[in-house]
Amino acid sequence: MNYLKQLLSSLKCLVYILIEMGLVFLITFLYACYNQERLEYYIIHHVSIISIVINIILIVFLIKKYHIKINSPSLKKNYPYIYFAVSFTVFFNLLTILNGKAISNKYNIYILIISTCIIGPILEEIIFRKLLCDSLNKFNNKKSTILISSLIFSVIHLDLIKSLYAFIVGLVYGTLYQKNKNIIDSIVAHTASNLIVILIHNFDKTTFILSIFCMLISISTILISNTSTKKTCKIMSSWYNYYYKIKGVYHEKNISNNIYLHVFMWLWKQRSI
Repeated sequence: MNYLKQLLSSLKCLVYILIEMGLVFLITFLYACYNQERLEYYIIHHVSIISIVINIILIVFLIKKYHIKINSPSLKKNYPYIYFAVSFTVFFNLLTILNGKAISNKYNIYILIISTCIIGPILEEIIFRKLLCDSLNKFNNKKSTILISSLIFSVIHLDLIKSLYAFIVGLVYGTLYQKNKNIIDSIVAHTASNLIVILIHNFDKTTFILSIFCMLISISTILISNTSTKKTCKIMSSWYNYYYKIKGVYHEKNISNNIYLHVFMWLWKQRSI
């Protein structure tokens, strides 16, 4: 019973998500009352902008209220986890495209990137990793905290398919935060994942196979790196050479899908920083 009370107390931070959703809904409702004919135009062109403004206000408020420090990302230590987050995102996104559930491209791409790849990840990581995980850590071990926070993160997405995806990546984001207590690490992974979702619109067999291959790479690298860093670097060198060969053939493919490979190239180079 005491555990349940502590758990419910930890969920208080979710009120900030409800505030953001409530304000956007309220503004949209008021607009619909006075101009229902242009409601679709308003949703496509203005809702994201309103959400961005509200989220920025919340981010500033939370950073000041909880004295949150934003440090430099630890890419050298965390690149295998970001590898997995990005490759799983590509894999999952291509599966949804294959099933005819691709994200609509009717929204302004620049506003979409600012909203879902910059502002959104910052706010969500502050709430779900910084505030929620820190609260859960008071009465849970690290593994339980990561699992519980990921479950809550998935439920918030209110969609079965999105919730499944959110749970898996939530485990990665939670692990990144628990490793170094540096919120910027999970923000980088979250941003990279969301950017991939926006940029990939068409199913590509080569990219799909590469995403599976890279998931195996990242998982094995995480496991190996716990025992032998030198062996990890040796194995990763051979994998990197394989990527480089693919790049020579792959550059003529769709540019949005090609970005996936460039992300891996860039992440691999960060290992020696």
